[in-house]
Amino acid sequence: MCGKGIRKAIWRWIYPVLLYEILSFLAAFVTISIPGIRENDLSLAGILINALLIVPIFGYLYIQDCRRPERLLRRQFNSPLKVYGLIWIIAGSAVLAIVGNIVISLSPLVEWSSRFQETQEAVFSGSFRMQILASVLAAPILEEFLVRGLLYQRMRDVMGVRTAVVFSAAFFGILHGNLVQGVYAFFMGIYFAWLMERFQNIKIPILGHMAANLAVLLLLC
Repeated sequence: MCGKGIRKAIWRWIYPVLLYEILSFLAAFVTISIPGIRENDLSLAGILINALLIVPIFGYLYIQDCRRPERLLRRQFNSPLKVYGLIWIIAGSAVLAIVGNIVISLSPLVEWSSRFQETQEAVFSGSFRMQILASVLAAPILEEFLVRGLLYQRMRDVMGVRTAVVFSAAFFGILHGNLVQGVYAFFMGIYFAWLMERFQNIKIPILGHMAANLAVLLLLC
């Protein structure tokens, strides 16, 4: 790939992240400006508003990417997913998330990350309804469109599968902003990228991500 092609590829990775950061800042401002939101629900409400702002844009970009010839070619080799396959994905994602959380809870990582404890308090101090709406529904859709729908697929076009899996998983870990969730998200990101690669449909990693977050929420409640 020539220098111009490399710069274009890098820009295609960077601008969704910049857009995410800008709109996330806007969502935070909008959230604190809305009257009637309980203080304990502010962080979760911010996730919901963030998703409402960003998902339509990222969904449009994802659809446009899916029309590229190389993406159409990949999808031709994927067989339809059966109902029992969906059940396995839901169950497997939930079990993997629970095992990952148990392993991390037994490690010293939790003690090393005060930011993680602050994040946990912000999430679990909110109402259960808001936790479901934000953590189980909105966050997986938002994060999967950004990381697997756009970044992983665009990296894969240039880097190949293995490198794109690792780089997108690393970004997914960094996106969570603290050591504990970063390590957990890195390994889950590898799994979600595998789902994206295997089925070439953003709905599958979204479903797996939702199942994983729901399992963790029920585990820690």
